[in-house]
Amino acid sequence: MTHSLYGQSDFIQLTSGGIIGQFRIDDIFFTSPELGFACDQGGRIRKITDNGATIEDIYDGPGNLRSIEFFNPDTGYCGRLLNFSSTLQPLLRTTDGGETWAEVDLDTLMPGICGLHAMQNGTIYACGAFFSPAFYFKSTDYGDSWTYFDM
Repeated sequence: MTHSLYGQSDFIQLTSGGIIGQFRIDDIFFTSPELGFACDQGGRIRKITDNGATIEDIYDGPGNLRSIEFFNPDTGYCGRLLNFSSTLQPLLRTTDGGETWAEVDLDTLMPGICGLHAMQNGTIYACGAFFSPAFYFKSTDYGDSWTYFDM
């Protein structure tokens, strides 16, 4: 079995502006060398284009955004941590390349989604927070429906 390993030849140190901010970046995902998305603990999602030369805020909302994953340049998900009394859903979805984000109704209100993993066959996993209860969700139709698994 062989695996491909990809990297970039040049890195640019950012000293101000850009993706630097007051909150830690928790995850970053590139759909191609020219297009990426990052999420941070302050509730922001940023779109990265032009091989990293352009970075723009595209979402600013409640919660600590922990993970971001895309099936393609248009369809992606972002998991967030919320407090236990929140009535918000912990998973966000975009179908327009990050222009708009909407909560995903998981039918089970949980305090957070810390991990996401999407596969090219339409399957995506969303795992719970670093605190209990232990759980995960699975979708096999690009996130149109979800199944809850209590661990």
